[in-house]
Amino acid sequence: MQRAYEYFNKEAKKILIALIVVFAVLLILPFILNRRVSIDKEYWDKENVALYIKKYNTLPKNYITHYGLEYAKRHNIDLTSKIVGGDTHWNDGSLADFGIEDDVVLKECDIWSNQYDITSDNINRGALRLVYEANRHDGKVFYTSNHYGSYKEITSFSLQLPRNICWIIFTIYSAGALVYLILMFTYDEDNPEAIR
Repeated sequence: MQRAYEYFNKEAKKILIALIVVFAVLLILPFILNRRVSIDKEYWDKENVALYIKKYNTLPKNYITHYGLEYAKRHNIDLTSKIVGGDTHWNDGSLADFGIEDDVVLKECDIWSNQYDITSDNINRGALRLVYEANRHDGKVFYTSNHYGSYKEITSFSLQLPRNICWIIFTIYSAGALVYLILMFTYDEDNPEAIR
């Protein structure tokens, strides 16, 4: 402790500048790493669609229901950028382990893959789906990669994992820096065992 105190006294200005710079970087990083979705943009991937559902309680504008798909095909409407979603998902109780009761209204949507094609006569929607609680802000969202064979919950925490890890590091760093500064400013070199 004595050596640390002596070094701090000798280099206090540099140490304080370094602590402030690291603090500022760690404070800014979570805002930079925050995953964002815009209400007027189109999304096809699992993470962005799940975040969109959680934030806006609906699907991005590039999603089309089964009825909309049939209508578009009958009227030769271009489906190039469309993907199927927004229809009610039959709640068969398979999500009971996740706390989803039988009376909860669920909806589903496709997730794009390389094989995905709804423009041809041989429709291939693949096996990737999201199932989500309908009409509920920040409701539960589940991903299935095997066409409802099994599910994994997509949480708000996991969708923002890099940002959340930065907040954890920032909190630990801030607490550590505060303890360090308190120890350095209260250290009594004449009585090393006592803290003022």
